[in-house]
Parts: sequence; C-alpha cells; structure tokens
Amino acid sequence: MKHVSGIKLDAFYDYMNWYTSGFQGAFIARQGYFSAQPENAKNFPDAGQWDTGWWQPAATDIVTRSAS
Repeated sequence: MKHVSGIKLDAFYDYMNWYTSGFQGAFIARQGYFSAQPENAKNFPDAGQWDTGWWQPAATDIVTRSAS
C-alpha cells in the first residue's frame, strides 16, 4: 500500500504481526478452519487441544469418490 505512511503504516504492520503471530490461527482452528501459519498457531491452544490433532492437516490426501 504505497499510499499509506506514518501512523497508519505502523498500525498496518502491528495488525499483520498480530494476525500472523498465531492467536488468530488458533482461534479459527477451534471453528474447524486451518491457519496459514500452523507452527505459530500451535502455541496458543492448550496441549490437550493440540495433541488431539483435531485441527491438524490429514496424514494422507482425502479423496472423494463420485457416486456411480
């Protein structure tokens, strides 16, 4: 955003740093969504939530079968 400078640019970087810090990813993971930074997000759920693996990527590809 070339047109942004000063305090607005600082606010933008503060927001982006917070957004990618992991809290946001952990928050949306609790609703079943995935984070673009899972390594950061895993710092926010408690160990029990992380260890269950309910929000981690599948170990193998999920393939859908067409109805025949």
